[in-house]
Amino acid sequence: MASRPRGVIGWDIGGAHVKFACLAADGRLREVAQMPSPLWQGLDRLEAVLVDLNRRYDLTAYRHALTMTGELVDLFPDRRRGVRALLRTFLRHAGRAHVLVYTTSAGLCTVDVARRRLEAVASANWHATAAMVARRCPEAVLVDIGSTTTDIVPIRRGRVDARGCGDGDRLRHQELVYTGVVRTPVMAVVRQVPFGGEWQGVAAEWFANAGDVYRLTGQLPLRHHQAATADGRGLSPADCARRLARMLGRDAAEASAAEWRQIARHVATEQLQQIRAALERVLSRRRSGDAVTVVGAGCGRFIARELARRLQCPYAELATLVRVPVRWREMASVCAPALAVARLAADR
Repeated sequence: MASRPRGVIGWDIGGAHVKFACLAADGRLREVAQMPSPLWQGLDRLEAVLVDLNRRYDLTAYRHALTMTGELVDLFPDRRRGVRALLRTFLRHAGRAHVLVYTTSAGLCTVDVARRRLEAVASANWHATAAMVARRCPEAVLVDIGSTTTDIVPIRRGRVDARGCGDGDRLRHQELVYTGVVRTPVMAVVRQVPFGGEWQGVAAEWFANAGDVYRLTGQLPLRHHQAATADGRGLSPADCARRLARMLGRDAAEASAAEWRQIARHVATEQLQQIRAALERVLSRRRSGDAVTVVGAGCGRFIARELARRLQCPYAELATLVRVPVRWREMASVCAPALAVARLAADR
């Protein structure tokens, strides 16, 4: 007789990271973590993460719940073939006896069903997180700000109330905003910045990214910056200022450290305004006066908290809302989709 699974592992396989949440058989959270996996460089990057975790956990001894966004990277000719490739790779390491795959159309499904619903598997991680939140906060908007993207998901009467489903429609409805606090190039946030009393244009080049900005503002902990920097160098304030200066066609020595921090704050404010515009559009679909809680998640949830304050909405941290032990709250918010599919699978 087959031994009983040791618990459930939730997975979110993204284009830049693999997020992982392990629940013991009794439902307790054992570990939640994020590992860099630049998938556009090849499937071997994902393989390396799975091999490492297999050594630690013996993946075939667990049930698994899987969601993904990595099918969008340009390694794959289209998203459908990306989903198939990621499923094949994952199943080689975890087996298929105890694997469920999340879909936007029907929640967790068997692998066979998922293979017939590839469009509903693609980039479904936002829906899993929102479904978990909806069970605990029936009138809310989930604002999950990660390294690369921002999900803005309305929840109404305990149900996910998004207008978009796939990435294209979600971008159209501004329920997906392609901006994040680590990997987003500065040139995608601003076209000019104040410098020396004038407006200074910025280069249309990947010289610096949002991670440099938020390291200079002090809002992004070093442990959440797992992506490569534009020049391959470090994340000290001097490194970040040097890259930001290059966006202005300058050297860091042309301004003080305080002045580079001020420019970083300007870029951060512009990004906050972009996310605010999308959030206000989503909120405008509700009747005026409806109470709605902003639920913040992701490594950029400090922006969600600030937006809730400015919009005078109640605010809740996702990890607190779903009652994660204190030691895991930080990473649970960062790895919300992995935790969500694990919890949804455990509740089946």
